[in-house]
Amino acid sequence: ASGILTDASQVTAALLDEEGELLHYGKVGERDVESSKVTIPAGLSVGSYSLYLFAEEVNDKDQTDYASALGTAIPIQVITAIEDAAVTGIAAPVGGDVLEPTAACSTTGVGSISAVTWSSNGTAAGQSADYHTAYTASVTLTPAEGYGFPADITKADVTVNGETAASVTLETDGTLT
Repeated sequence: ASGILTDASQVTAALLDEEGELLHYGKVGERDVESSKVTIPAGLSVGSYSLYLFAEEVNDKDQTDYASALGTAIPIQVITAIEDAAVTGIAAPVGGDVLEPTAACSTTGVGSISAVTWSSNGTAAGQSADYHTAYTASVTLTPAEGYGFPADITKADVTVNGETAASVTLETDGTLT
C-alpha cells in the first residue's frame, strides 16, 4: 500500500452494493501490511457486491485525508445456502427393462436436475438393466440463481427416494453430484 500512496498510514476496505452505494468502510491494516483478513458483514442481502482495498493517509482532525484510487473491485456474491436436498422419482432397475433416466428435485434453490446416469461397479451401464446386477444412479443438481450448496454439505444432507445418499460431491462449478 505504501508504494501506491507514499505517505499512506493504513490499508482501508470499502464494500459497495450493486448500485455503487457505500455499505461498509474501515481500516484493515497498517501501511506495510503484507496480508490482512477482511470479514464480510453478516446479514447482507442476496446479491452482488464489490470490495475495494486501497491505501489511505489518515491525518489529524484538522488536516485533509488522502486515498489512492480504488483500483479493481473484488467481486463478492452473497447467496442463500441449500442446506439439504431431496431427490425423488428414480425408478429401481428391473432386469430386461430400460434404465429410466428421470429424477426430480423440488428442494427450494435447486434450479435443475440432470438425467440419471447409471453405472455398475464403476462402469457405465447400457440402456437396459441386466438381471442380478447392482446399479448406482447418479444425478447432478444445479443451484438456481442466488442459491448455492455449502462447502460442508455431506451425504447425510441429501436423500434419494427417501434414503440417505450413498455419496455426494460438490463440484468446482457449484453443482452437486
